[in-house]
Amino acid sequence: MRRVLLIASLILSLKAFADEGLWNIENCTIIYPVLKEQGLSLSLNELYNEDSVSIKDAVARFGEGGSCSFVSDQGLVLTNYHLALRFVKQYSTITDNYLTSGFCAENPEKELHCKGLYLKLQTRAIDVTGEVCRELQNGIPYSKITRNIAKRLTPQETGMRGEIQSLFSGYKYVFYLYRIIDDIRLVYVPPYEIAKFGDEDLNWMWPRWSADFAFFRAYSKDANGESVPFRPAKHLNFSTQGVNQGDFVMTIGFPGGASSGMTSAYTERLTFPSNRDRVGLMKQRLQVMKHFMDRNDSIRLQMITLYSALSNDMKKREGIVEGGIKNHCIDLLRNRESACLTALQSRQDSLCHQYTKQLHLLDSLSICAVQYMQPYDYYREGVMGIGLLQTAFVIHSTLEKKKSLASLASVLDKMNKIFNPEIDKELFCRQLNLILKKGVKCLPASIQSEKDITEWADRLYSQSSLTNKEKIIEMISPDSPLADNDIAIRFITSIDSLINRDCLSKLTPLAKQIDALTQQIEYTFALTGITRWPSANGTLRLSYGNISEGTFFTVPHQELKKLHTKHEIKTTWNSFNNTKQAINFLSNCHTSGGNSGSPVLDKKGNLVGLNFDRKQEGLSGDFMYNESICRNIMVDSRYILTLLKSDKNSSYLLNELNIIQ
Repeated sequence: MRRVLLIASLILSLKAFADEGLWNIENCTIIYPVLKEQGLSLSLNELYNEDSVSIKDAVARFGEGGSCSFVSDQGLVLTNYHLALRFVKQYSTITDNYLTSGFCAENPEKELHCKGLYLKLQTRAIDVTGEVCRELQNGIPYSKITRNIAKRLTPQETGMRGEIQSLFSGYKYVFYLYRIIDDIRLVYVPPYEIAKFGDEDLNWMWPRWSADFAFFRAYSKDANGESVPFRPAKHLNFSTQGVNQGDFVMTIGFPGGASSGMTSAYTERLTFPSNRDRVGLMKQRLQVMKHFMDRNDSIRLQMITLYSALSNDMKKREGIVEGGIKNHCIDLLRNRESACLTALQSRQDSLCHQYTKQLHLLDSLSICAVQYMQPYDYYREGVMGIGLLQTAFVIHSTLEKKKSLASLASVLDKMNKIFNPEIDKELFCRQLNLILKKGVKCLPASIQSEKDITEWADRLYSQSSLTNKEKIIEMISPDSPLADNDIAIRFITSIDSLINRDCLSKLTPLAKQIDALTQQIEYTFALTGITRWPSANGTLRLSYGNISEGTFFTVPHQELKKLHTKHEIKTTWNSFNNTKQAINFLSNCHTSGGNSGSPVLDKKGNLVGLNFDRKQEGLSGDFMYNESICRNIMVDSRYILTLLKSDKNSSYLLNELNIIQ
């Protein structure tokens, strides 16, 4: 009966909240009437069908951190430049710097293999709620249940993977079947200064002038075991017709950052304070890195991927707090909690008293957790953000737990590539001084002053073997006694012991209780129809909305025009005074982390844009969507084509695209 009530409440509430929600695409039947009302001309089967070709066959997860889409029948993949950046950096050298020049493979033989990258293409979704719930009632562990179901439902063929996801905090369980494609090659990226115009200063901001896109190609094996371009069941058409204010659009991808069950207590007492503390530490870390990067091209090449990722995370956390406060999200969350209580009372639901107790208990537990959360935040962001100490911790924990030394060597090799002793020593002094000034108790007793920090820095970076790659290799050799005696390992283990004793031993049980209560409350929200879509968890989702006012053309930016001239990019800009060029635009589609690289489609299912960012003030949409402020930022498909047409090596790539004039 409760499930019937949930479905009914979903349908009744859709029209009032048409633009909110990251909807599982296999459940798009629920929102299809609204999509049609807003202008969608595709049939339901064209949008989603497991037994025939549909839009869902053109969208894939890009590794574990983003989305992408197929745009040709030869496995050509479109995603964001910022998702491609680590591979661009990997193949760049001082002499062949693809960050500076961009990259375009003039033929398939010139494409660059991206080791470790893979795509996940959803092929089927099966509701297994009944089976999971029955087995749970029989006392069988959840992990065993999901493992058995996945094993039974996953075909025994190469490249198939089955996963079970919980929706609405255990209200529903779904088995997802994916095809894994693990031969992915880089085809095209624009120059960094074009793709990331304005660099991190403009991240999460509007207006924007970014060409944040990249092309890859997916390969599979033929009957003879030879690598051939993957042939997707569906690929998207490029539209050159553009968009206008109020036009219907939808965004499809694999978001994983938005919650439909966040509470006011957790947000006010834990989310906001934690993000404030971490932002302060991140800003200082970025300042140190930028100081060195601006003075040395080799260091810039070494640090650019880490710097971009850290800056992105910092500004996102900053936006969540500032936007959340500015837009009164705590009050809105309280209103949602009150609305849920009213709904329960009106139905005389037996859950009413239990729900009220859960809210009060969650508030009390959140208050208790604050005193332990702050030192843990300063430890994980301040102390563990220091390369030497992070390396020391990884080595110590791996050897202590007797994990594989082979995997350890691989991890350390990646860490060593971004390690610079001079930068790291400066960061050590700056971060620990900030922690000391804040009075946060996460440092050893031997550090009481700035002088102590300087002395420790001198000893650590002159005496530790972890500043030398060859000595690290010697240290992790079997039966080597060096690890136990290294000064950096002794230093980090003393801090780790302090955090475990005084912080995590209390915080961990509190966090478990808070998590359980949050899930129970989210379940109740869903039951009463207060929330209509399950929290994003990396499954294929659809959101929809309209093109926002006055944002579909961008007035020429003088510096960008100079860059276009420098890179011989032919645009429609003839003067600085009265011409405009389609570059980026906004919509009110609900998006979140993981929607990077999501295709943006018009009412006919044609690609009109590529999602790459959000406005900072609307980042609080991760826990309280507000149609008036939440905006996602997209690259116009016409700008993508403009850059491609300006590259002398792109003809074979352009010939693959199906371009709708």
